[in-house]
This record gives sequence, structure tokens and C-alpha cells, in this order.
Amino acid sequence: MLRKPKFACKRRKRSARKKISINPELVTVERKTGSLLDIIDHYTHNLAQLDALLTGADVLKLSYEDDIEQDPHRGYSKIAKYLGFSEFTPKNSFN
Repeated sequence: MLRKPKFACKRRKRSARKKISINPELVTVERKTGSLLDIIDHYTHNLAQLDALLTGADVLKLSYEDDIEQDPHRGYSKIAKYLGFSEFTPKNSFN
């Protein structure tokens, strides 16, 4: 029989908010440094190449905005169907 994990969190004082600033002309993401727009273009190009390589392959495409943000069960259902699992409504344990 599986045990449910137990979590113990001590109540702490709220941390003070810290103001941060980002220079959009010079950011580092992973090991790439450049302007924010250049890095976004780089990732867009790489994702387009990956999409082209996977054309015709049996893949499941999910996006946060379309499949998770408004209704996480939508994404869950797509994954279950793709994997051949019967669909059921999972319990939300974080409400």
C-alpha cells in the first residue's frame, strides 16, 4: 500500500518584496547571452526546426496557454488519451 506523503511547513513571516530589473539588451538564458529579442528569435528558430523534424511522427503537442492555463484537466485528458489510458478526473490535492 502506498503512503501519502506528509508535508510539514512552518509558518514564516512574509518576505519583503524585492524590486528586480532586467536589461532587455543583455540577458543570459542557459548559456546564451544577447538581447532578449535575439534569444527569443533563437528559441523560435530552434522550435521551428524541431517541429519540422517531427513532421509525420506520432507526437503529442501541448501548450501551456491552450491546454493547461485555463483548465489543467484538458491537458491531462490529452495526455491520457495519447498514452491510451482510460480517462478519469484526478483529484486536485492542492486546493
